[in-house]
Amino acid sequence: HQLGQWQKLPTYLPVDEDKKQDSTANYIVWNEVYKTKNGFEMHFMSHGGADRTNWLPGRATSKDGIHWKRKPSVNMSKLTLDGKPFPSSFWRRIYCKDKKEKNPKRRFKGLVGKYASIDSVEQRVWGSVYSDDEVNWHSATEAEFVVVGDISVNEHIFEDPEDKDPSRRFKMVA
Repeated sequence: HQLGQWQKLPTYLPVDEDKKQDSTANYIVWNEVYKTKNGFEMHFMSHGGADRTNWLPGRATSKDGIHWKRKPSVNMSKLTLDGKPFPSSFWRRIYCKDKKEKNPKRRFKGLVGKYASIDSVEQRVWGSVYSDDEVNWHSATEAEFVVVGDISVNEHIFEDPEDKDPSRRFKMVA
C-alpha cells in the first residue's frame, strides 16, 4: 500500500497560521486527531500555558488535516462524575462513542483512573464510566474496577467490529 507523498511542515503544527506563534508555550506537544464528518478534530496539550495538562484540553478543527483553527479549550472543572466535580487528574479522552448503544444515556463509554489499595499496595485502577454528552459522566456500577495499570491514550479503548460476542465489542490495551 502506498501512502503518497509526504511534505515536511514547520517545526510546530500550524494552528491559526494567520497569527504568528510568538511563544513556545503555544507549541502543540501531544495530540490526538479524530475524523469527523466535516474534516478533523484535534485534542491537544501545549508546551506551556493553560493548555499544558495531561488531559489534552486544547481543541482545534481542520477541513484538510493540515491547516488548523483553534477552538475554546475544554474546561475540566465543568466535567462531572456522578453529579460531583470530576475527581481524576489522569483524564484524557479515554472513551469512545458507541454507535450501537440503544440507551442514549450510555452513548459514550470510557474509563476513569483512581488509586486503590490492592493487597496492601497502592495501584492505579480504572473504572467504567458512561455519558450522553461527554461532560456529565456516571460510574458503571456493574464492576468495581476494570483493569489495573497505566492507560494513557484514547487508542487504548476501541471497538472491535469483528468480535461477534456483543459483550466483548469493546477492547482495551493496558
